[in-house]
Amino acid sequence: MSALTRRSVRSRALQWVSMIWIFERDREIVRVETRFDSKTNEYVLAIFGGECLETIERYRRPGEFGDRLRALEQQLVAERWSQIDNPEIAYRRMNGVRPPRMADE
Repeated sequence: MSALTRRSVRSRALQWVSMIWIFERDREIVRVETRFDSKTNEYVLAIFGGECLETIERYRRPGEFGDRLRALEQQLVAERWSQIDNPEIAYRRMNGVRPPRMADE
């Protein structure tokens, strides 16, 4: 399982975490964000930039979500996008409390 998929699926347990990856090709930037929407119980994939200015996809099943992330990662590699740095973790505060850090952060 790729880093993109592994981190996204694992973050579903911390329903207040979004993962953000930045990819670059030439002078273009693509931002990929994954999160779990606890109101709708859906996994959300948001893609900004590149050929699609904004795409939001929602999945009810974690397996389908993981499959889509793997396909997206393969597509980005095939299109010669390069990941910039490590993914960023964006916390949405709930009652002013941040979730505990994960062991490999």
